[in-house]
Amino acid sequence: MKTLFMKVISVSLGILGAMLIGELALRLLKYPSSAMYRIDPQTHLRTFTPNSKIFFKGDCFRNTVETNGLGFHSRDYTKEKPPKTYRIVVLGDSFVEAIHVPRNKTFWALLEESLNKSKPHGYDYEVIPFGFSGHGAFMNILYFQAYGRLFHPDLVIKLFVDNDPNDDLPYSRPADRPFQGDHYAPSGSQLIIEKAKNVLRHSVLLTTLRKHAAELAGRLDNVIHPDRKSPRYGLRLYLKEYPPNVAQLWENEEELLNSLCDLVTQQGGKFLLVSATRSWRIHPQIFRSIEKFFEDISEFDFLKPEEVLAAAARRKDFPYLPLTPVFLTRATKEPNARSAWPCDPHWNETGHAWAAEAIADFLNEHPSLISK
Repeated sequence: MKTLFMKVISVSLGILGAMLIGELALRLLKYPSSAMYRIDPQTHLRTFTPNSKIFFKGDCFRNTVETNGLGFHSRDYTKEKPPKTYRIVVLGDSFVEAIHVPRNKTFWALLEESLNKSKPHGYDYEVIPFGFSGHGAFMNILYFQAYGRLFHPDLVIKLFVDNDPNDDLPYSRPADRPFQGDHYAPSGSQLIIEKAKNVLRHSVLLTTLRKHAAELAGRLDNVIHPDRKSPRYGLRLYLKEYPPNVAQLWENEEELLNSLCDLVTQQGGKFLLVSATRSWRIHPQIFRSIEKFFEDISEFDFLKPEEVLAAAARRKDFPYLPLTPVFLTRATKEPNARSAWPCDPHWNETGHAWAAEAIADFLNEHPSLISK
């Protein structure tokens, strides 16, 4: 028994030593850790590390993200609203998170700047973003309840992106939505896992192993579900006729958008839905590079998502701004401009500027949205 115990100790020490060597080697090679993220101990939701500068590098962009005290890519705002201030909260995914451009070049910062230049109703305007990558409407609800509502917004803008219905698929049933009252409520075991993750994400070795494990899992999923490997899988929302599973995606999304609208209005705010657009829908050169994936292009309607969202907005009676027609007009006038990065589908500084101008114009055309 003693010999077995010593063998277990020896093997354990060997594994630990190997891990320490691997950790040191990867740090020397400047591999990243996941320490840029944390689980907020108060809300149990994921944010960036508060009050930090995080460098992001893609094949065609480099940017340093400056986070505020809550861990979002934004400046700090006081929770108490200053007198004569009109507050706008922006919810969404990576397009709102906007790690690809400097803070002062994001659409929400430019929108704030534009409104404060014109001061259409004599207010000081504050535009506060709560965006995080991979979030659909359900996670937007959680982040609004945990963060956004604390700032007493007069208007909430939800930025819809065409991957939102897929992101919301895991929460398609009420039983899958971890609520307790109006707050996110993780179980006891989830709380333990959160604390462990907050410690372990500082490890470069574990971050690297997890990344490769995720890549392997993705390859296995492509083998098990070959239909998901096809680019057509991601274009399902653009079909002229929806099969039952896609129609169900939209039904779930409309229910969640309505729930978010209700939460906002119950808090005394107004609600505006804005839909983002993809660069391949705007720039012919980019579309030609992916046209082969459509096979029979007659099966598709590239304005179908906007039609579905417009119908949902009419049923619930909330305002809706589709950005696709605005971007198409801008691209026609500025044929050499590009709204997204060549290596990444997210907006570049031009795309953010177009979005900010479009939203500012819409708000000025609908003055009730920016006045009390």
